[in-house]
Amino acid sequence: MKFLIIQENGRHEKNRHFRESQCLKRALEREGHACTVWGLGHENYSTSFEKISEDCDVVLSLENYDTGWHPSVSSFSGTKIFWSIDSHMTLDLHLKHCQKSVYDLLLNSSEQYLEKFHGLVKYAAWFPNAYPSDLIAPNALVSRNVPVGFCGSSIPRRNAILDAIEKKVKIKRDTFVIGSDMVDALSSYQIAFNYNIADDINYRTFEATAAGAMLLTNYTPNLEKLFDIGKDIIVYDSIEDAIEKIAFYASHADLRESIAGSGSIRSHSQHSYDVRANQLISIIDELERHANLG
Repeated sequence: MKFLIIQENGRHEKNRHFRESQCLKRALEREGHACTVWGLGHENYSTSFEKISEDCDVVLSLENYDTGWHPSVSSFSGTKIFWSIDSHMTLDLHLKHCQKSVYDLLLNSSEQYLEKFHGLVKYAAWFPNAYPSDLIAPNALVSRNVPVGFCGSSIPRRNAILDAIEKKVKIKRDTFVIGSDMVDALSSYQIAFNYNIADDINYRTFEATAAGAMLLTNYTPNLEKLFDIGKDIIVYDSIEDAIEKIAFYASHADLRESIAGSGSIRSHSQHSYDVRANQLISIIDELERHANLG
């Protein structure tokens, strides 16, 4: 199968190979499929969409923040797919995008948003976020000596929670640490603190577990469908609960390490881009079976 993946090129050189389009491209290629990434900022962007897609079987758009450059894919004769990863941030934009381009399939990283696209696409499926197993694993050269760490973006609500917790417990903050430095930071944490925005299960959920840290995160809808809560990861429901659980797991190393190990196995076996690539192929095959029966 030959794929064209549409997504703007990464704006940070250090992190470009972690972009969804590049991670999925590598995973699909490892499965024997041909794959080209195209979009604003890529060297091949001067080639028109019509030209670059003419011999492809599947067009898959991962562009969640279109600034007006994304073409309509309606005229493409193959399978047309849109993966909405950030519906919790840009739902209206994604709905308008699906009205502009008639997609055969909508994938959404948050299951609860699928119903919002009813009538705009032919089929819809839950397709959670993932992590690149070729880029993220515990770094044996990094000592896991940070009791509690946070690695991620700085937003007011998240900062307020971190500030409140730090009145009782010290958390090492690695704000906007990206690329291989992010992997090293996560590899140094014993407990990786996370705060999901709204109802999104973010990338750090998968990255922290894959890097071998014990994940402590707030509850997010459907999280229990991806991880065994209490065995693979630990969930807190308030600032006070987070403080208590940090203190408990900081003083129970064997239990903490058991949970970290179980979470790492879960992410590796169920949440890598290689797993998602295989799931994607299965979904496309099912679409084709439906089309043939129709």
